[in-house]
Amino acid sequence: IERPGFWATPRRYAIKGELVKGGRNVIAVRVIDHGWPGGFAGKAAQMRIGGRGLKSLSIAGDWKFQPGVTLKALGLGALAAPAPPPPPPPTPALVRPLARPASPRPPFANGFALKGGESIVILGGSNAAELPRFGYFETLLAASHPGRPVLLRNLAWPADTVYRQQRPRNFFSVVNPGYGERDGRAPVPADIVFLWLGQSEAMDGAENLGAFVQAYREKVDLLQAYTGRVVLVTPVPCEDPLGLGLDTKKHNRSLAAFAQAIRQLGKDKKLPVIDLFSRLKGRQVTRDGLLLSRRGHSLAAQEIVRTLHREPSGIPSVELRPSGKLQSQPAENLRQAVLKKNRLWQQYWRPTNWSFLYGNRQTQPSSRDHRNRQVRWFPGELQSLLPLLDEADNKIHAAAKRATTPPGS
Repeated sequence: IERPGFWATPRRYAIKGELVKGGRNVIAVRVIDHGWPGGFAGKAAQMRIGGRGLKSLSIAGDWKFQPGVTLKALGLGALAAPAPPPPPPPTPALVRPLARPASPRPPFANGFALKGGESIVILGGSNAAELPRFGYFETLLAASHPGRPVLLRNLAWPADTVYRQQRPRNFFSVVNPGYGERDGRAPVPADIVFLWLGQSEAMDGAENLGAFVQAYREKVDLLQAYTGRVVLVTPVPCEDPLGLGLDTKKHNRSLAAFAQAIRQLGKDKKLPVIDLFSRLKGRQVTRDGLLLSRRGHSLAAQEIVRTLHREPSGIPSVELRPSGKLQSQPAENLRQAVLKKNRLWQQYWRPTNWSFLYGNRQTQPSSRDHRNRQVRWFPGELQSLLPLLDEADNKIHAAAKRATTPPGS
């Protein structure tokens, strides 16, 4: 079995004494290379031969060589060794980062409710993935439940669709890969999951609604093996804010059909549904027709929290200054605490240089401590973010209390 990076490892071969005779000897080296022409690598000074009690001699220089046959030309047929058993089917990328409980959390008994201490996970495509950029949703959620702190982790991935969710190699894998260490991060607990998909899928046209419904239902069923508390979020309406001549009527007919399918699935499964398509229609909420603008994110956050909250009067104002900051300073302080946590989470959830971290370049020198090649510094740096995230969550909870405390109290 080939060891990763072995092609660059200096070779040392021991030759048995009975193979060496007095006088002239011939050294023959067979090189098998399935990717390049093959041959010697390294520096000429490394090519030496020696023996016990003997001075080493250089064997650098020009060697005679002759290309051999290819493995295919040998016609050996099938390998005699039995084939290894097939690997278990991979865990779908959407739920791979989630911690699988012994039994899923039961569905909400009387609609969405937070008792405090829950772990909330966001899954979805580009609009869901941009929630941390502005922090409005978590700000309003924390401020509307100040005495019931929760942990919110956004696991959305740009360009995710109900059909495909691409991730880097070995991303949250539980199996050691052949090229190094497995992803060492702990799975994320999920008491409540927000699923926000359908925006890109609807652009394929309403004629593909059947395929979407089937794939969407499969994803919901998959999530309900982890928790029964799944909240469905519809896509947002299509607009033409840049005046590009987009056929908004056609796209919105398709989006309306997809949103209705999500509402119906929520009704069938008794799951909460956030109907952003209906609530945001005609309110100028996108920056390019499909992706929410800053204002769109603030309005979407307000609609999500308002739909879920049993006491709408308990939701703080989300009026924005021109800079995008909240008008209320205590609420803006809370949002800044959320944004700081989001930056830490981004570094932990989607770290850069993945191939050097847990991907297929773990053997490269830059993936290892220059003082001790056995130590890989990047995984340690990543794990050091966890206590910082805990501290950031605590600051969010404290800021939520201050944001909802009347002046002078």
